[in-house]
Amino acid sequence: MISNRSSSGTIERAIAALQAILGKGKPSSLNELTQDLGLPRPTIYRLLATLVELRLLEKHPTSKHYGIGRELINLSQKMNTGSWPSISRHQLMEELVEALGETCNYVIRTGNKVIWLDRVETTDPVRLHIEAGLKAPLHCTASGKLFLSYLSEAEVIKLVGEKPLEIFTKNTISDVKKLLKQLFEIRKTRISIEHGEFIADTSAVAVPVESPDGKIIAALSAHGPSYRFKQKSIESFIPKLRVAAKDFLCHP
Repeated sequence: MISNRSSSGTIERAIAALQAILGKGKPSSLNELTQDLGLPRPTIYRLLATLVELRLLEKHPTSKHYGIGRELINLSQKMNTGSWPSISRHQLMEELVEALGETCNYVIRTGNKVIWLDRVETTDPVRLHIEAGLKAPLHCTASGKLFLSYLSEAEVIKLVGEKPLEIFTKNTISDVKKLLKQLFEIRKTRISIEHGEFIADTSAVAVPVESPDGKIIAALSAHGPSYRFKQKSIESFIPKLRVAAKDFLCHP
């Protein structure tokens, strides 16, 4: 329990709130934090609203639970992001991996990068290992292009620039006009696919986790060796990814 004093109290309360959430290792509700911190509910609510505005915390649109925000991740890359997600969300990912037979990822956007916030690997011996917390460009990843598709062309250009984009493999799209054309198609289908654009000989497919008002919260993707991601396989993955993406709204 912390004191409700004005002198440096706001900073003290903010740190206490962050410590309370991080100490649980999972998102927390307003009621839980009010009880943990021993302060009036309106005070905690205002404090959490400020932390969300600063992106140190994020508020789940459906469950209203509070979890770590993008800026907190950016400020502390030493955090073991792979151990952060709630048990329920991780279980959903484990079930999805079992259904698809491929590694699955829960990805968020931070600036002009995407970050793998959580992932569950396939048991197949041939797989691509990516550490949770890894950042990657938007223009050459399935999840990144999915995030870009929710932006206007002007916003995309402002974010990635008009110069030739960084090339990682022979399949990387470096021309902004070609990227915009592909984003137009992704915008219509809400499905993003990439074949060896970031890492050679690997492929990925991503669908959005959307808020009730249609905004993208995260990308849910599956990736693996390209020889396993033929058109027929991808088509079989998409319905299962979409169902899982809807389930994620019910689990913080």
